[in-house]
Amino acid sequence: MINNFCGDLSDGLYLCHLLEILSQQSIKFHTNPTNRAKKTENLRLACDFMEHKLGMQFNSSALSAEEENESVILDIAYQLCQKYQVSLGFGRG
Repeated sequence: MINNFCGDLSDGLYLCHLLEILSQQSIKFHTNPTNRAKKTENLRLACDFMEHKLGMQFNSSALSAEEENESVILDIAYQLCQKYQVSLGFGRG
């Protein structure tokens, strides 16, 4: 359960899980990121996955998301919503 959208996504754990569910592909990531290096690695893995596997482009870095940069996190969420609404056929008249 996500209580604080930006804070809860800052370690990359929920983002990696969400990407696995949406894409139906698996991602190898740290399931218990206890230090900054593991959190940053999770975010980097998620960003790389979105760019290379999903073809998404965005101007952000894993570090910005870890620092709870709200605009970066909302950009990622917005692009995921756009991508999966189109691929699922939502929004067609």
